[in-house]
Amino acid sequence: MLNEFHDKYGCNKGDIFVLSINNGTDTNAEVIAFENEFGGPFNHAPAVGIEGGCEAVDTNFGVIGYPSYLLISPENIYLSRIDEMAANITVETFEDSFPAGFDPQPIACTLNVDNNVVPFALELFPNPSNKNGFTVRLNCEMTKMDIQIYTVLGELVYSNTFTEHSAMINPELPSGIYLTQVETTLGRTSKKLIVQ
Repeated sequence: MLNEFHDKYGCNKGDIFVLSINNGTDTNAEVIAFENEFGGPFNHAPAVGIEGGCEAVDTNFGVIGYPSYLLISPENIYLSRIDEMAANITVETFEDSFPAGFDPQPIACTLNVDNNVVPFALELFPNPSNKNGFTVRLNCEMTKMDIQIYTVLGELVYSNTFTEHSAMINPELPSGIYLTQVETTLGRTSKKLIVQ
């Protein structure tokens, strides 16, 4: 339901930003793997583990149990907490927690982390990647592939066109979670990239 809410309000491109914070010692990669398996069919909210500062978030906002749903202002001020059991949470539950006068409009997501149905597979390796770059490879031949890399907030941080089905790139990205999108004459697909 959190991902459906994230999807409905523009995938962090509108007035609402949704973040999923892990509890405990799971790494970012472990949290992303969990999201990919259990996060549902909607665009997934950015999710972080121990490297993303989950302990500090828990401490700063008094989170003592999971799941906990907090509404936090742009000034980093705690506004409200949803105390219902996870099984009872709906998108409307989140909307009911908005403060008076806050009326964000649903907007379409501009990025889709789910792969479209395309006649080829996208590989990124190594993933998680390090600062030395990574390889993008498609299992088909084509005349060109356009590669774009976006932050989880939708900011384009890399763009290039290649005439081979495999390319080693080093966009010198800071540590974090990104979306790598590849478009060819056969279609467009995307995959999450973790840079450590």
